[in-house]
Amino acid sequence: MRRKKKTSWAWNFLLVLICGALAVALAGFIVWDSKTEAAKSEKLVQEVKNEKENVKKEDTEEKKDKKEETPEEVKEEKPEEPQMPAGISFWGDEFFTAENELQYSSRVKLEEKLKAEGYTLEYANKTLAGAGTLSVMKMAGVPQADLDKYIEKHKASAGGTTPPVTETGIRDLTAEEMDRFDKDYIPVITMGYYGGWNKDPNELAEQQQKVLDTFGANKDKFIVVGVRPMDGSVDIPEYERVMKETWGEHYISTIDICTVTTTTADGQTQVADALYDKLLELGYIVK
Repeated sequence: MRRKKKTSWAWNFLLVLICGALAVALAGFIVWDSKTEAAKSEKLVQEVKNEKENVKKEDTEEKKDKKEETPEEVKEEKPEEPQMPAGISFWGDEFFTAENELQYSSRVKLEEKLKAEGYTLEYANKTLAGAGTLSVMKMAGVPQADLDKYIEKHKASAGGTTPPVTETGIRDLTAEEMDRFDKDYIPVITMGYYGGWNKDPNELAEQQQKVLDTFGANKDKFIVVGVRPMDGSVDIPEYERVMKETWGEHYISTIDICTVTTTTADGQTQVADALYDKLLELGYIVK
C-alpha cells in the first residue's frame, strides 16, 4: 500500500512540472506573438507614413513643373502682333500730270487718309505719267533682255504697221527714278492705263509679276489696281477675269468700286478709299 501511494505522488509531481512548463511556454508564446504584432503594426504605420510623404512630394513636384511650364504656355498662346510696313510704294501710272491736279490723285489721297488716321509711314512715288509698262519695268530693274523680248513681240503683232510708242519705246530715266530704296515697302501696282502690254491681259499680269519680283521682304504683300485704256481697245470681261484669277484678294477692280471714271478727282478718291480698306483687309496695317 505504501509503494502505490508513493508512485501516485510522483505522477502528480510530474504533472505539476509539465503544467508549469506548458504555462511558461504559453506565456513565452504570448509575449513573442505580442512583439511580432507590434512590429507588424509599426511597419504598417511606417509604410503609410512613407506613402503620404511620397504623394506629398509628387504633388509638390507636379505643381513646380506646372509653374515652370506656365510662362512658356502663355508665351506660345499669345498672338503675335502684326508688323507694320516701313512704307508704301506706288508703281505705274499717274493719271494727273498738271502740278495743280496732283492733289487729286489716288496716291496723294491715300497718303492723306493714312496720315489722318495716325499712321506713320514712308511713301515712294514710282509712277510715270504717260509712260507704258515697259518704262515701268525698266525703272523697277527688270533685265533689258526681258524688255527686248516684249518689244519684238509687239512689233510682230503690229503686222508691219508702226505700233504705238508705248508698245515699243522705253523712257530715259534719271538716277533718282532708278533708285530702289523702296524694296521693303508694300507695293501698290497701277500699271496698264497707257499700254505697253499689247492689249493682252495675260501679258500685263506677267509684267506686273516681274515688277513684284524686284521687291524684297514684302514681295508677297501687295495690291494690284485694275487700270486699263479707256478707248475700247481691251476686252474688259477678259481683262477682269485674268486679273481676278491671277491676283485674287490682292486685286482691286476699279469697275467694281468706282461710280465715276478713274480719271476724275472723285474716281481717284474712290480708288484711295478702296486701297485703304484693302490695306486693312489684308492685314498690312492695323487700327
